[in-house]
Amino acid sequence: LSLVRKIQQHELNTNKTLKQMVNNNKDKYNLASLEGTELIFYEHRIYVPKALRRKTLAWYHHFLNHPGGDRLYNTLKQTCYWKNMNTDCDTFCKQCPICQSLKIQKRKFDICHQRMWEHSFHGTLYTRI
Repeated sequence: LSLVRKIQQHELNTNKTLKQMVNNNKDKYNLASLEGTELIFYEHRIYVPKALRRKTLAWYHHFLNHPGGDRLYNTLKQTCYWKNMNTDCDTFCKQCPICQSLKIQKRKFDICHQRMWEHSFHGTLYTRI
């Protein structure tokens, strides 16, 4: 948590918009303590700084056994938050070499398959009936 805090603090010091949102009581960002470490939260979820997002995605994706983008997002959104997290989850899963190598390829019913089907359907099956 101390690493998250250090990176959050750096982003807070360099990102004026984030600093304004945390300081503005009307926004859903706030500072709160978790296990003795003060962190930035958004609606009771930990705000993940840009520098840790890829690592967070990789860790969850690996330990959830390579879920799809929706399942990864639904799991992450319970404890974490960053803007466009849903898009990042989808993109991460689409770029995962393991997921892509095991993905079932969807193919259109092309002309070759159609001809084979017509031949077997009309040619041999119903000629004897």
